[in-house]
Amino acid sequence: MDFLDTLMNIDEDILLYIQENIRNASADKIMKAVTHLGDMGILWVIIIFTLLVSKKYKKTAFVMALTLSLGLLITNLILKNSVHRTRPFHAIEKLFPLINKPKDWSFPSGHATSSIGCGIAMLRNLPKRYGISGFTIGLLIAVSRMYLGVHYTTDVVAGALIGTFSAFTSEKIINKADNIISEKRRQKKSPQ
Repeated sequence: MDFLDTLMNIDEDILLYIQENIRNASADKIMKAVTHLGDMGILWVIIIFTLLVSKKYKKTAFVMALTLSLGLLITNLILKNSVHRTRPFHAIEKLFPLINKPKDWSFPSGHATSSIGCGIAMLRNLPKRYGISGFTIGLLIAVSRMYLGVHYTTDVVAGALIGTFSAFTSEKIINKADNIISEKRRQKKSPQ
């Protein structure tokens, strides 16, 4: 058995363990609600628009928007369509998803990419109470994908790594753009 086979077996074992030992009626309802917060990045889009009206946090909104865009490009447009990994409920006979079966590819998790990415952007750029709340919600959304049986653990981990990369890269780009704009404003204001 090679490394990939071992990894696939671990992936399957984790999902079946969750199904058989962790799922319960109360948690099922909570996890369904949590996962839907991440559908199409809607929660993060709402937060971005909320932050855009605040002069103090407008830059954070731009970091989050770029994080979402970069994550979407890498995860949904490039990797999902290149890797073509089937969803776990198609591959694991005993696994029963708790939500409607997504029709796109499984690897990597778009929910994990956007939620971890935006959660990290909030954690790094907002006051602690908002940042920790955003990151915690992002982490719950990512974990909910395994709990509900629609993603493998490796899908979620890969999505989280891409989200992290997207958040740090976006922050760097927005900070550089902000510095360039600030410098141009200073040059316009200073007498020649």
